[in-house]
Amino acid sequence: MGLLPKDAVEVLRLAVQAALTILLVGRTGVGKTTLATAAALEIPEDERIVTVEAVRELGLNRLRPNCISLQARDANAEGAGLVTISDLLRKVALRQRPHRIIVGEVLDPPEALDFLHAVTSGHDGSLTTLHATNLSLALKRLELLALGAEAGAAQELTRHMVGSGIDVAVLLGKYREEGRWQRRMASLAFVDENDGDDAAPPIIQELCAYRGGGHWEWEPRRLVEMPRKIRDKLEMAGVDALRMRYMLEG
Repeated sequence: MGLLPKDAVEVLRLAVQAALTILLVGRTGVGKTTLATAAALEIPEDERIVTVEAVRELGLNRLRPNCISLQARDANAEGAGLVTISDLLRKVALRQRPHRIIVGEVLDPPEALDFLHAVTSGHDGSLTTLHATNLSLALKRLELLALGAEAGAAQELTRHMVGSGIDVAVLLGKYREEGRWQRRMASLAFVDENDGDDAAPPIIQELCAYRGGGHWEWEPRRLVEMPRKIRDKLEMAGVDALRMRYMLEG
């Protein structure tokens, strides 16, 4: 429907199959949940998925037999029965032996930190969404949320977790074109930790950017310069990184 260029669909499909951790970013109503569902359907069917949401929107448990859907719950009138996304991540999701964890949306500090712990401790290929207006701000917001979850948390360590845990970031947006609002992928990028400077933010290597009028500009050289952590995951999954480059170069 014009949200993504054809090549981006293939890149994201290979990213999911290679168990890259993906962060979907954007304002409300730009298609983050829809894209998250579509991406999750590319996960191999023999892998167990656990979804964790405040409100059930993904619907993967109805589309995939090997999917467990967990939903947070508000406290009752007496203040009892509260179950947070963080509770579900720490006490339930990880005990289900999932291959992939999908968090509908990261909103609060505890769940941000728990998600980062999960993706940096062996649960590759996980996915979540986050409200932000650009990718740099999204990574910073994820870092700040995680820092707020634990008193005395080290900023350098948290920043390292963001840079090492997130592999691919996708920014979605809305553009006024042809007299109506159009949903478009604004940016697609690789994310890597900044080994050279602990105080520096994660590195964002933009692979694709929207230039308006239904046109996206690609940087195939990013596929040659991709972070080593991503290349290793592609190789482990049997995906040739150069396949993406040749695809984009035609």
